[in-house]
Order: sequence, then C-alpha cells, then structure tokens
Amino acid sequence: MFAPTKARSSQTGFTLIELIIVVVLLGIVSIGIFAYLGLGAQIFTDVVGREQLSSQSRFGVERLTRELRNALPGSPRVFANGDCIEFVPIRASGIYLQPPDPARPLPISIPENVNDIAGSPIPPADLEGMFLFIGANNQSRVYTPDSSTRARIEPTSVSLSADGNYYEIDFAGSADFSRQSPARRYYLTASPVSWCIDRRGEANNHSLVRYTGYSQFSSNTEPSIAELNALPPAQRSVIAEQIANSAPVAGVNPEPAFQATQAALTRNNLILIDLYFARRNGQEPLILHHEVHLPNVP
Repeated sequence: MFAPTKARSSQTGFTLIELIIVVVLLGIVSIGIFAYLGLGAQIFTDVVGREQLSSQSRFGVERLTRELRNALPGSPRVFANGDCIEFVPIRASGIYLQPPDPARPLPISIPENVNDIAGSPIPPADLEGMFLFIGANNQSRVYTPDSSTRARIEPTSVSLSADGNYYEIDFAGSADFSRQSPARRYYLTASPVSWCIDRRGEANNHSLVRYTGYSQFSSNTEPSIAELNALPPAQRSVIAEQIANSAPVAGVNPEPAFQATQAALTRNNLILIDLYFARRNGQEPLILHHEVHLPNVP
C-alpha cells in the first residue's frame, strides 16, 4: 500500500511588474476617456455661450430699435462721446382740428366724438403726468425747460366736457403752442429715456443699461453717466452684457456705440447702432451694425 500524499497547489498570483503595467494602462485609458468627455463638455459650453451671446445681443438691439421707432421726432440725441442715446417715447398721437389759442386757457380734447382733436379716447388717469407736444421739430424745442411747444398734463387739468362726449385738458397757459405742426399733429409722451453702456464692470464685459424716470425736462443738457448710474435700481434695467466697445476718448472715438443724424426737410432721422459683444475677455467677437430710420413728421 502507498501512503496518501498532498496535492500540489495550482494557484498562482500576479507579479508586482504585472500589477504596475495594468495600473499604467488603466491610467492611460482613463486619461483618454476624461479628455474626450472634457472636449465634449467644452464644445457644449461654447455652443451654449455663443447662443446666449447671440440671443441677448439681438434682443437688446431689437428692443432699442422698436423704442427708437416710437420716439418723438427730433428727440433722439447722443452724448457721452457716443456711449449714450436719449429720446422721448410716444404714448399716443393724433391730429388736432383747431390749433390752440394762446390768448385763452388751452382746452385740448381727447375725444370720443370729434371736437378739437381727432384721436382715440384715453382714460384721464392715463393722461396725468404725460406731456403734450405740438411743433417740436428739434432738440431745443423738445428739451428746453420753458419750451413753448410742450405742456405737462397735471392731475387737476383733465375734466369731462359739458356734453359728456369728450375729455378736456386745460393747460392754463403753461405753453402757448405758438408754433404749429405742418400736419396738425400732436404727440402725448412720457419723460425721456436713455440707453447707455455702463463701463463700471470688468474690461470687455460692460453692460447695456436702460434708464427711466430721471427727468421732467428740467434742463436742456444731457444727463451724465454718473448721474444715471446713481438712480435707484428700479429706474435702471440691464438689457445686455458682455459688451466690448472700446472706451471713448474725448475728441477721438473709433467705436462710438451710437450716432445720430438729425432730421431735415430732405431727410429723416438716422440712428446708427454699433455694438461689439465678445466672450472670453474680448475674444470671439460678435459685431452688430444697425440703422434705424425715424420719419420726420413733426
């Protein structure tokens, strides 16, 4: 008989060199995978960023264009070396049938039936605080504090006519309207509005800001950017960001954001808008050149 013997073990392990090779190979593969995923993520981020830049830039220019097309003729003016543009938005307009008489208090009617002015009826509460313009065909007649072509509608000046068919607005001599409109046209407007490039942020990352409610035609000079930026937040609205227009220099400004050509007998108002948008500290620029024509209909 033979005595039983133990079976030889057939189990073997990995050597240290084999483990190191596997770890190195896994590291190389992982680096490649992460680089591929990172490239995809970067492409996605760039596409989203470019789309956002394009969307906000076109929104800003489109909104400014629509507001300018609804501006009082002769009111758009550029200041701050082309960084700002100011204008007076129209709320309503129409044709007056009888010119105001400066020798008496001035009843101007917004009728339901035709009387002194032909137009659509407006509730008295909406008229209060508006300004009436007749014959204001240049900036001096629009913005001068004592302009004879403008009158403010006070809360106590709106009343219902005796026959109850229309509202009367009594300006009580606050303007004589001695200059008439060639087309017998009147405009009801709000206070001036300004659009400016706010350069208080980082370089090549400025903002396009809309300012309202800062003036009641108390001065013929434009407001400064410092005065506009000091307004309460409720009167400042950021419309677009990532603007990279070069900072203006007195007397030399190669990239004015806004330019305005005043209307004349043979031409309309022409507003030029040149806004430069860019990502990554001025790289990947998006340049928008736009023209807005404003009919000369004082």
